[in-house]
Amino acid sequence: MRRGVWLVLVATALALAWGQRPAWGGAAEADSTVAGPQAAISDSVSVDPVDAFWRTLDPPWYEPLTVRDLDFGLSDAGLDSLVGEGDHVIARMIAGRPWQIKTKPLERFRYNRVEGLVLGGEVTLARAGVRQPSLTSGLDYGFAWRRCTHEHRLDVPLLTARPRDDEGFLVREPWVRLAFEAEGGRTIERFGGDRRPLNDLSALIAGDDPSQYYEQEAWRVGGRYAPHPALVVRVGAGSGVHRGLGARTGWSLFGDRELGRGNEGVPGLRRRSLFVEVGWRYKGLEVTAERGWHRVTGASVSELVTDSDAALWFARTRLAGKWQTQDRHGNTWIVRGEWSGIDRQGVPEWRTSLGGYGLMRGLKAGSIKGDNAVWYCAELRVNWDFITKIEIPILSSVQPMILFSGCLANSYLGRYHYGATMKQYNLAAIGITKSTLAFSQKNSIQLLIGYDVKSSPSSHNIRIILTFEP
Repeated sequence: MRRGVWLVLVATALALAWGQRPAWGGAAEADSTVAGPQAAISDSVSVDPVDAFWRTLDPPWYEPLTVRDLDFGLSDAGLDSLVGEGDHVIARMIAGRPWQIKTKPLERFRYNRVEGLVLGGEVTLARAGVRQPSLTSGLDYGFAWRRCTHEHRLDVPLLTARPRDDEGFLVREPWVRLAFEAEGGRTIERFGGDRRPLNDLSALIAGDDPSQYYEQEAWRVGGRYAPHPALVVRVGAGSGVHRGLGARTGWSLFGDRELGRGNEGVPGLRRRSLFVEVGWRYKGLEVTAERGWHRVTGASVSELVTDSDAALWFARTRLAGKWQTQDRHGNTWIVRGEWSGIDRQGVPEWRTSLGGYGLMRGLKAGSIKGDNAVWYCAELRVNWDFITKIEIPILSSVQPMILFSGCLANSYLGRYHYGATMKQYNLAAIGITKSTLAFSQKNSIQLLIGYDVKSSPSSHNIRIILTFEP
């Protein structure tokens, strides 16, 4: 009996090993069509039959593609020409970087009362890459002035910085460490107004043009040194001639005759100049320092001498800074300031003018002028989530804001004295601001209510200010 039990167990184990179910009762059961997990896969169940099956469904998908199947719309001769041109381009790239010409047909478009409508553009000849030279030339024509102006800039990199780590990998994008610069031409320069863009349309549409203008023929050459991408130092020398201009048109689209009120004359001078400029930026901080020494000659300049010193050397200095950051609550903090001055009574085009676009909100452009001037502006733009979440386009970027600003200017006594020796203006305001894009430039429309204080003439006012700021 025991021998029979052992025989049954052995037979069952052998049947399981061969993938067969044991037949109880002495008969073997037919083999199942679905093999068990331990069964061997037969050669009939393979990838080839499956692949052949799918090929029978849509044979064209498995045919090799040709050029004609891509349907470029080109003949054989056209394809040969295209391939040949590609070979030429690759050959030029291997031989060296090709020169590229970029044109800006309307880059020098503007409108003012001394030139009228000005049309012109710029052409840049350059090579791709970091250490590559570039030449930019601009030409325009003023229809009321009936003359052309031109300007040219040359930049020739001499040394490129490529910092690497101990293993030889670049740790920073390469930058130009040392370069030669040259620029010059015959241009129309402005002074005594605000800092609106040259292509601003307010003069053309409404006759709003607070700036004064003079003609300048000048050139300068120098070098640029950048020991770090955030630090740039420029030094150089040059010369120039300044000439006065008169107003030649008073036309504007809406007939505002303020455009034709005339243009402030300049005495005219010749100068030889030396200059040093330093620019530094770190995260949201930007600082610029400029110093220029000018040896001035010209018969009319002798009237500017107010002491026994007959050497007409003018030293001009400018310090400017801007800091902008955003705190963890989304509020934006902006602080801007500038100091500019000259060491003696300056000619009109070298005086500092305050007020208007980009300078002092609530102060008319050019209302405060001086040989030395300083101004500041501190601004807080509050992030209110519930306003930004309102799905109304006009309210999508509206922010409450707080503003404090002020300026101070003084003048030397002499022939070109503008009145009081010192003028002052301060403003504290609250309001709203909305970012907008106008003429490809990012600006802000601001509505403010504030309290301002003026020193000359002395006044204290509560004002509502609507302004357009950079």
